[in-house]
Amino acid sequence: FAMDLFDQMQPVFQTDRFDVFCVTCVRNPALGVPRDVYLAFHRHQDIPRPVCICTVWPSCPIHGLPYVDWIEVTSNDRRTGVASEVLLGVQGFIGPMIADPVTRAGEKLVEALGDQLIEPEIPATITDPSIEAAHRPATCH
Repeated sequence: FAMDLFDQMQPVFQTDRFDVFCVTCVRNPALGVPRDVYLAFHRHQDIPRPVCICTVWPSCPIHGLPYVDWIEVTSNDRRTGVASEVLLGVQGFIGPMIADPVTRAGEKLVEALGDQLIEPEIPATITDPSIEAAHRPATCH
């Protein structure tokens, strides 16, 4: 499914403060597999600017599970619970996912969420990315 530039994007879910949209970015295969990009906008703000961007591999090539690749909050909105709210919203939308932090800020986020983040059961076998990509259900367009 290719999105026409004139198609309207609709939110895929809402949190207490945000409308969250999702688009699947299919890039040059040399740059990696397609990723779902979640864009959170303040629901009651007139100017549509993303407050948080969360990039998820719908199916990680290693385990075949959703994997949080990136999450970023605009500088003026940091330390206000935005990342927590969006990450938990994405989890509610797609189910358990791997959130393995690589920065100190990411570690603090995962620690603060504690048991709210559902850790998926990781299969013992490594998934073949070519097979997994062919059978991956679409969640975003």
